[in-house]
Amino acid sequence: MSMSENSVNWELLNPGYAPSTKRESTPMVPRPGELRRKRIGLFWNTKPNGDVFLSQIGAALRERFYDAELVEWLPGKMVSNVGAAPEMLAEVAKRCDLVIGAVGD
Repeated sequence: MSMSENSVNWELLNPGYAPSTKRESTPMVPRPGELRRKRIGLFWNTKPNGDVFLSQIGAALRERFYDAELVEWLPGKMVSNVGAAPEMLAEVAKRCDLVIGAVGD
């Protein structure tokens, strides 16, 4: 199997349902070539331990990419416990060059 850097094919199987004959493909978002001088969003959806994960990721990024700006999106900015409102996701996308999300558990 040959894979390029930005393409991975996944097949999701659910034993509870018959497979669909229609297959939809969603391309992966291109990865940035460099993290220096980027604005990186750290997005937590309030699930337990997601904040712990993002804290460690943030510390590692600060150490390695000192000139990157980290923007934290924490529970106080969440609209509900089931996810972020589309307006919030649009704001994150507008303010950040890339986003690292954590769901926790």
